[in-house]
Amino acid sequence: PNPKYAHQGLSLLQTSLNENPADDDTPLFTRQLYIHALIYLLQGLPSATLSDAEIAGLRDALPSVLLRAENPEPESAHKNEQENKSKLRSFLATTSYILITILAFLTPCISLLVSKLGYWIRYYDLLTKALNVLGFVGRGIVNVIMGAVDPAWEGNGEGDGEANVEGDGEENVEEGSGMSNGGYGAEKRGETKT
Repeated sequence: PNPKYAHQGLSLLQTSLNENPADDDTPLFTRQLYIHALIYLLQGLPSATLSDAEIAGLRDALPSVLLRAENPEPESAHKNEQENKSKLRSFLATTSYILITILAFLTPCISLLVSKLGYWIRYYDLLTKALNVLGFVGRGIVNVIMGAVDPAWEGNGEGDGEANVEGDGEENVEEGSGMSNGGYGAEKRGETKT
């Protein structure tokens, strides 16, 4: 216990009790003396050596106004939860607005890009060329793998519809393969193939 606080609290308590409550000027002063006396007495408590029963007794003696001021947790927890919800809603609304604005801006650009890409694919016959390249690469990979596994493997691709490239840059496709000639053949120039 701190005797200085305890003695000061007792002194203030004695003074507040000796004041005349009939005086109109002193009720506020008497009340302040009494509150300060209680504060000093509580500060003089031996806080480190209080038992659980003593703590419970002091807590029970506190007025309900002090207990409500001491435990504002339910109200503040509810308020914090509402603030978190409002922050989340604000974040989602802002993010949605930004994404919709970006999509509204990019939709014409994407549409134009897709139409140009479709045009390039049709004009240069890129799909057929890509399939030819993929077929060539795939056959090459199979030949390498099978050659590594079986040295007697001779997968040279003859007779399987493989495109043969000649010196003038035209691709002549064997009959029955069903593949186009890459867009640079006789059909594009208006010639007939014989």
